[in-house]
Amino acid sequence: MKELMRTRYFALWMLSIFIIMGCDDEGSVTFVDVGMAGVEGSGGATGAEGTGMTAGIGGDARAGDDARAGDSSGVAGVSGVAGTDGAGGMTGFAGEAVVGGESDTDMVGLPDASNRIKSLIFGISFYEREIPPMDGAGKAFLMMETEVTQELYEAVMGVNPSNFASPYNPQRPVEEVSWVDGLRFANALSTAMGLEPAYDGDDNNARLIEEANGFRYPLEAEWEWAARCGENYEYAGSDNLDAVAWYRENSESTTQPVGQKQANACGLMDMTGNVSEWAADDFDNPGQYVPGAAGHVRRGGGYDGNDASCGLSIRIRSSSEYSSGNIGLRLSRQPYLTEK
Repeated sequence: MKELMRTRYFALWMLSIFIIMGCDDEGSVTFVDVGMAGVEGSGGATGAEGTGMTAGIGGDARAGDDARAGDSSGVAGVSGVAGTDGAGGMTGFAGEAVVGGESDTDMVGLPDASNRIKSLIFGISFYEREIPPMDGAGKAFLMMETEVTQELYEAVMGVNPSNFASPYNPQRPVEEVSWVDGLRFANALSTAMGLEPAYDGDDNNARLIEEANGFRYPLEAEWEWAARCGENYEYAGSDNLDAVAWYRENSESTTQPVGQKQANACGLMDMTGNVSEWAADDFDNPGQYVPGAAGHVRRGGGYDGNDASCGLSIRIRSSSEYSSGNIGLRLSRQPYLTEK
C-alpha cells in the first residue's frame, strides 16, 4: 500500500459567473459563490469556515482574511483496505487494485495526484481515483476517472439509451440518462461487484445509505472538490478550456470518447465538458441529499455549451426524470470503514 501524497491545503475562493448561453431547455442555471476555509498545515493559520455543508457550497462562506496554507503539506493518508470480491474480479483500494487476480499499481505523476484504482466487470475495465479528504480531516473517497461510458452502462443495464449511439463508439459517455436512471445504474453496478448498494429504493424517493460502500452520486461539494483538486483554475485542470474539455467550439456538435483531454491534478478527465454530470444534492438545499427532491443539480457543462457554461461554479437544475443528450454521470463511493 502506498501513502497518499501529501497535499497542500489552501484558501480557495470562486468568482460568480453569469451564464448567457449554453443550457438546455429544461435546465435552469444559477451562479454561486463557494467559500472554502484555509486548512492548517504545520505552522499554518486556519481561515474562516464556510456555512453549510462542506465549506459552504451554495452558502456565503469565504476564506478568512489571514487564511494561508501551512508550511508543510498537511497529513499523509493511511493505507487503504483490501479489495472486495465482485463479479468478474476484485476491486482494490489505495493504489493496489486487484483485477481478476492481477495487480495494478499504476500512478499518475502529477502534483497532488491520487491513486488509480482499476476494476473489471463483465469483461469491461474502468478506473477510479482516490480523492483526498475535503478538509484534511474527513474521509477520502473514490471517484470514477471518466464519465460512465456507453459500454459500461449497457453491460450493466442491458440497454444503451444514448442519443449519440450511432456510429457506435463504446468509449463515448452514456447520455439521455435521468437522475433516477443513474441511481438504478449505481445500485446495479454495486450489486454486480459485490458491494452494498448505496440506495434503498429505485426512484426519486430512494433513501441514501451513508454507511454503504457501493456506488452513489457525489455530493455537489465533493464533485467540485475533486474537479478543482487543489488547483485554482477556471475549469477542471486548466484555464485553457480546449485543453481539458469538449464544448461548443471543438466538439463538432457531438459527444466524444472519454479520457482524451488533459487530466486535472487528481487524475480525473472530462470533469469539464462532454456531458454534464448529476450530483446527489437537492438543488434548493445544497449539501443535502433529500428523498423526493423536486430538482437535482448538474455540474460541468457539456459538448454543446459555451465557455461560460463550463465554469466550475455553474449549477444547473433539472427534475429527477429529465434526460437529454448532454446529460451523463460519474459515480463515487466511500469504501473506507475508518477515517483516512
